[in-house]
Amino acid sequence: MKILIHALAIITPVLLIGCSMSDAPENYDDQGPNIMSGTFELTMETDSMDISFSVELVTAVDSAVYGYIESETVDYEAPIGLDSLTTDSLYFRTYTHHLALSRSDTVMDGQFDFFDTFHPATMTKRSDDVRTSLLATREQLPLKLDIEAKGMAWAAPLSGDRTYLVNDNLIYLAEKEGDLWNTTFVEYDTTAWDFYSIGLSPDQDRLLAHGVPKTDAYPHEGGGDYYMLTLDTPTSVGNITHLPSSVNTDSYDIFPAFTPDGNVLLSTWGKVEGLDQAGRGDLYLAEVDGGNYTVRPIMEGLNTEQPEAGASMGPNGDILLFHRSDRDQGFPDRIFKMEKTDSEWSEPELVGPPVTRDFTYTYGGRIDPTGEYLFFNSGFRGQTEIFKIPISDIPDLANSFNNHNQ
Repeated sequence: MKILIHALAIITPVLLIGCSMSDAPENYDDQGPNIMSGTFELTMETDSMDISFSVELVTAVDSAVYGYIESETVDYEAPIGLDSLTTDSLYFRTYTHHLALSRSDTVMDGQFDFFDTFHPATMTKRSDDVRTSLLATREQLPLKLDIEAKGMAWAAPLSGDRTYLVNDNLIYLAEKEGDLWNTTFVEYDTTAWDFYSIGLSPDQDRLLAHGVPKTDAYPHEGGGDYYMLTLDTPTSVGNITHLPSSVNTDSYDIFPAFTPDGNVLLSTWGKVEGLDQAGRGDLYLAEVDGGNYTVRPIMEGLNTEQPEAGASMGPNGDILLFHRSDRDQGFPDRIFKMEKTDSEWSEPELVGPPVTRDFTYTYGGRIDPTGEYLFFNSGFRGQTEIFKIPISDIPDLANSFNNHNQ
């Protein structure tokens, strides 16, 4: 079985430290220094055998170094990012693994802590070439936040310049000022709650969160549950209410979102009462009537044996996004779209570049209430980060919006 790094894993943050280099190599098409790029061969020594990896790296326009590592020997693939560098050393991180190497123009020696065991490792450059899809990401930058990213994910936008997000299991409101997104912690009892993903109500006075209580004093079905957070102010939570068992299951109930008319989109790994469970992750619509939630499939045949999660709708309710992985085919989480015509949804179609990439996971697609921007999570720079792209710059979505605005 392939070891895939996908959206359900929380990626430990990668920071590029001290990357200003006076002796950097030639420029990258005059778009900033090429700190490190190309295809490298990494060899890790174990007691029984040597394991080879192919590592592709690029330097982005903001000097971040990242790429992709894979091995056919152990069926391993993951994003990789340069954590830090000194005058004589390089430190990479890939998921929960660390690679420390001597800095050299020829052979780089060091250690790779692969699955909690340190092994001698050697990396050598083989080519200046990298896949075109990786090179194309160099100018695609994540939200630049005023806080350190620690598993940054799950934007719930209020507009193109304001969004709620989750970082290190805490909820923040981020507001864009120039190139920087300034964050304000949303106040609630952090000693009692961990939250992992959120959705914003159409009237913007409630957050629907998936999380777990830290004590037995609060209700919890199992895995992760859904909780409604009433906002007293944009940065202060009042009541926190556990949703009923018609919505929460004894497994993982995650990645919630509201529809434009105030209903709820659910992603669950559990068994919903009265409905067949198609796979390891399924999508449902919960129609809300007062405090009652009636759960039904979004569309017949949408749920498959592969995991589907993270459904959200555009502001008019006629475009639906979700992510799906196909582990049997080696595909990580990728974002798909559906369009509503009359009362029916179209078959899912992949949202391609610059959103979904062929070498890493992409998930959590959310269209802002103005319909102008897509926020989403991707790990192509070696960690999970939030990106924002104009809808007009995404051919697959721009065509959908044009179809519904005619």
